[in-house]
Amino acid sequence: MMIREAKKEENSVIADIWLMSMRSAHYGFKETYWTKQYKSIRIKYSQVRSDVYVYEDGGVLLGFGAYVRDSDMVRIFVAPGYQHKGIGSALLKFFEERYGSFSCRCYRHNAPAVNFLKNRGYAIIEKRQNVDSAAEEYVFRKEKE
Repeated sequence: MMIREAKKEENSVIADIWLMSMRSAHYGFKETYWTKQYKSIRIKYSQVRSDVYVYEDGGVLLGFGAYVRDSDMVRIFVAPGYQHKGIGSALLKFFEERYGSFSCRCYRHNAPAVNFLKNRGYAIIEKRQNVDSAAEEYVFRKEKE
């Protein structure tokens, strides 16, 4: 297993991991919402706007993280079935070592993601409505040690 920079030809797999993880974590959204977002995700989490790194094990991509440069935000996604196995933690640690301080965000109703960040020393610094979905989301930043 390793974390490495994503290759351009992996953009479709990365977008698929995003779509699968979002569908499994967020009930109540219409399927059309995710399929509309899917197209923009292929650009957002590409090398054009983000520094993208993948978690690979045995030649299979199991998760990825993206540092979105224009928002100083890190987003981490792990394929369903591989969550709670240390992949998200490894990716978060990788980004902390590489970028230092940044923000993360997740939907308020996604308790596993909220707890994941809180358990790693991140605190809610902002509550806001997501621009695309209008659902409430939290913005997190790591507390100073």
